Amino acid sequence: MGFVGDEKGSMVVEAAFALPILITVMLGIVSYGSWFVAAHNVQSAANDAARSALAGLNQAERTRLVTASIEASVIGSDHLDPTKLVVQTDLDGAYYTVTVTYDGSGTLMGATSLLPLPSSTIERSAVVRLVGV
Repeated sequence: MGFVGDEKGSMVVEAAFALPILITVMLGIVSYGSWFVAAHNVQSAANDAARSALAGLNQAERTRLVTASIEASVIGSDHLDPTKLVVQTDLDGAYYTVTVTYDGSGTLMGATSLLPLPSSTIERSAVVRLVGV
């Protein structure tokens, strides 16, 4: 009896080649999905905070409204750690900008990735016009 035509064990060899690639792709999907969810949540928080600033009559009230909006957005999100968020506001003429920066290093998003992610720091901004509203 020869080994020609004997297919015993061929499935194990094929699995040994295919499984590492499959696992890498699956972890990449999970990592990129987590990154996109975090980026979307950061952008949504910035948008909501900028819209809430429209109700403020002065800078102090706008800052308070932005802070309350960011806190509400983070409490509603299971994907963002509130201790890793930095919020900045800027008034440039009639335009009010809210910038939210999220440090995603040390989170599940970067820990499961065997593939390079865009960046562990996510920064998103939203701008509203205060005059003529």
